[in-house]
Amino acid sequence: MMRSMFAAVSGLRAHQTRMDVVGNNIANVNTVAYKKSRVTFQDMMSQTLRSATTPQGEKGGTNPLQVGLGMKMSSIDTIFTEGNTQTTDKVTDLAIEGNGFFILKAGDLYLYTRAGNFDLDVEGNLCNPANGYKVQGWKYNDDGTIDVSQPLEDVKVVFGQAIGGGTTRLEYMKNLNSSSATGEVFEVNTIVYDSQGNSYEIITRFEKLDQATDPNAWKMSVKAKDNSLEVDSLTPDADGFYEVGTIKFTNDGLWESLKDSSGSDVTGLQIIPSDSGRNPFTLKLSFDNLTQFNSETSVEGIAPDAHGAGRLYDFTIDRNGTVMGIYSNGVTKPLYKIALTNFNNPAGLVKVGDSFYQESTNSGKGVPAEANKGEYGAIVSGSLEMSNVDLSQEFTEMIITQRGFQANSRVITASDEMLQELVNLKR
Repeated sequence: MMRSMFAAVSGLRAHQTRMDVVGNNIANVNTVAYKKSRVTFQDMMSQTLRSATTPQGEKGGTNPLQVGLGMKMSSIDTIFTEGNTQTTDKVTDLAIEGNGFFILKAGDLYLYTRAGNFDLDVEGNLCNPANGYKVQGWKYNDDGTIDVSQPLEDVKVVFGQAIGGGTTRLEYMKNLNSSSATGEVFEVNTIVYDSQGNSYEIITRFEKLDQATDPNAWKMSVKAKDNSLEVDSLTPDADGFYEVGTIKFTNDGLWESLKDSSGSDVTGLQIIPSDSGRNPFTLKLSFDNLTQFNSETSVEGIAPDAHGAGRLYDFTIDRNGTVMGIYSNGVTKPLYKIALTNFNNPAGLVKVGDSFYQESTNSGKGVPAEANKGEYGAIVSGSLEMSNVDLSQEFTEMIITQRGFQANSRVITASDEMLQELVNLKR
């Protein structure tokens, strides 16, 4: 049989596979985060009719005579170029702007994807709604810190989740009049909360000490308006005020120190609620924005983190992958951080369906990392990555593939006619 016929048959098979790949690309033109594939060809072995010779005497060398025996597929590559971003305004729709893959857990198996069309299930798990695979990340500690070296866990947003109240900081600001007379008193009221969300109105009293002896000194005392609080280690006076210490200002009118009766610095107050069923709490004191200038007294006391109890009712996801809970008491608190991973050779990943990939021996191991840091891309909430299929390119590939298939079929026809002529020689 003629070599050309077998070569053409190999061409038919390879072009048929290439058409399958092109057709699959076109079918997935609107698939979220789909990555197109391409087929590359290479020639097969060749039959040597004459080997190459070296130059001898006055004659030059000769090249080998070889006849190719067909072609075959070299590879079917996945092209991981980034697709365009489509806005959806749904907070659980996530796109990766740059490198990386989301990590999802299916039982004991980890799978990877760039398709971020996620949703919450009945238990609050962020997951793929088509198969229930759960998005992985790290949970924030109660103090707002996170340890990304810890094992991954399911990302959860549980609406209605309660958060206790609390106040940890009491700040005093604006001005105390340096011209105030000895014994002159100014009071400010500030609302604080304990860990159960119970509120207390704290009255802070500033009393000018002897102007002649020390014009830069004030006595500071505190009490709860309804006497519902005690200050640890202090004894109240007849009016129920606990003397915290003496505030000193510099000659320039800037805050210098707060010292107790023993001369030690006072940095905070240990507050004990009168109700034994409530937990004590500490208020850190700050006077950095309090001055003593020769102008009208305008002193204020604020508790910047004061809040009562509340419940989770909404959340956002930022570019770092932080799931930020929004509570009914106005508190925003980080809950989880969504993890990303990447591979030395993403093209070596194995497609397992549903837009998921699995590690292979040639992809490398994926290491979980934070989004928007180093080589890893940012997470865009309310958006989805579109397919990277270019229809104009695919239709061109389709025409080229069709013509290649057609040309190989013509070679088979021509080879058949030549064989027919050879058979007819007998007649």
